Amino acid sequence: MDAATAIMSDSVSHAFESGVPEPIIDAARQLGKLYREALNTIARMRRANVAADCKALRAELTHAYDDFFTEIDGFVPEVRSQIAEGLARPEPTVRVLFTFTFRVTNMPRIRELILQLKAKRKAESA
Repeated sequence: MDAATAIMSDSVSHAFESGVPEPIIDAARQLGKLYREALNTIARMRRANVAADCKALRAELTHAYDDFFTEIDGFVPEVRSQIAEGLARPEPTVRVLFTFTFRVTNMPRIRELILQLKAKRKAESA
């Protein structure tokens, strides 16, 4: 997750610093692609055929991107607003305050479920 945060931060920051539209458009497309890929990953997880004792883990994994979606859903309107305000000025200047953080807040629960499955498997094999 740290790598994804760094890539997106660098890409978007560079785009807005350049002042040229193409890198900004490219950064927006990258963000959109990342969003679509996250949605597709969750859809694949939900469709995955897993053993009955793995269903709770699968369900928890489908929420691993919840914080990402919350961050994006708040980020996009904020950037749009900052751009509109900048363009409305007599001398259009856009300065986007960019903070983007990838988090997986349900990781402790995911770890707990994995440990439970490992313990169960170990007990079954003993």
